[in-house]
Amino acid sequence: MLRGSEIREAALLMIRRRGKNAAVFATQRALGLLVQDEPGAASIWRHVANEIARIRAEEHDEYAAALALFDPASDLKVV
Repeated sequence: MLRGSEIREAALLMIRRRGKNAAVFATQRALGLLVQDEPGAASIWRHVANEIARIRAEEHDEYAAALALFDPASDLKVV
């Protein structure tokens, strides 16, 4: 079994290669491996898909936090 850091590295690589489709690709790969009777490999791909979702959630949280800092009612004016 792969370590957590290796799963995260694989997830980041999938995001770089597949972009928004990374989680879908990883899930399809896991399902394909199950059909091929490769449960160990399928499990790894499920972990990768879950890590991709976790990374995307972290990115979303960071974006939301940045937006929360912006107060359109503040007295900042564009000149």
